[in-house]
Amino acid sequence: MTIAHLSDTHLGYRAYGRTTDRGINQREFDVMQSFRAALDQIAERDPDLIVHAGDLFHQVRPSNLTVIAAFRQLSKVQARRGFKPFVILGGNHDTPRTSDAGNILNLFLAIEGVTIVAGTKPEVVEFSDLDCEVMGVASPAVDARTEDGQKYSWTPSGGRKHSVLALHGVATQALQSQRHPDRPNSDFDVHEANANRWTYVALGDFHDHQAYAPNCCYAGATEFTTSNIFDEARAKGWVWFDTEVGALEFVPVETRRLVDLKWIKGAG
Repeated sequence: MTIAHLSDTHLGYRAYGRTTDRGINQREFDVMQSFRAALDQIAERDPDLIVHAGDLFHQVRPSNLTVIAAFRQLSKVQARRGFKPFVILGGNHDTPRTSDAGNILNLFLAIEGVTIVAGTKPEVVEFSDLDCEVMGVASPAVDARTEDGQKYSWTPSGGRKHSVLALHGVATQALQSQRHPDRPNSDFDVHEANANRWTYVALGDFHDHQAYAPNCCYAGATEFTTSNIFDEARAKGWVWFDTEVGALEFVPVETRRLVDLKWIKGAG
């Protein structure tokens, strides 16, 4: 089985005052372009399963322009790959905090093959054609507890040949790897993911590609969208995983060029 893993596309992200000829914020346009490029690359490889590990959008209420563009791109990639399974997790940026707000992600259920996992508890989705189960742990479910107060165990049922854990949260190990002023506390320890029990573990929320096992990693974002882009000034992209190979392949996506200029002395 082949899996394409992407995350943190943050569609609708805006920054700075520059606009395109059509009046669209330049960075918003850049972010959508990288999303299109990633989906085109993925469609070319035609994976059995696509997992988007959260933060499809940058905010709970993205603009009409962003929603329409996202719907078109997801519809296009699904048609190209024969409507094979595509799982999208709810992230901390695009999951509403009140039940009456509604979740924009549910709109994409209208696209054949798309499954949305955005609840407050871990959810298991089964794909019998792939003999695969996917446990989705959306952002609100990372710290979910059972009725007796115990944290849910992220382990496969064992009833399928393939099992995938998709989780949106920042691991302790990710915070230790670099400065992360926006997230002083982690959501979980990567050992809780029990990677040795899963076929693949698709992590989202951390914007750098980072692997913890041959089958467990953050795909990273597809563009530079954090508050301190120079802390993540490395290649952006997505991850390809072939169960027969058993190794990760990071696939870079072209982004807006990031230039870190040298300090200039202002004295005199």
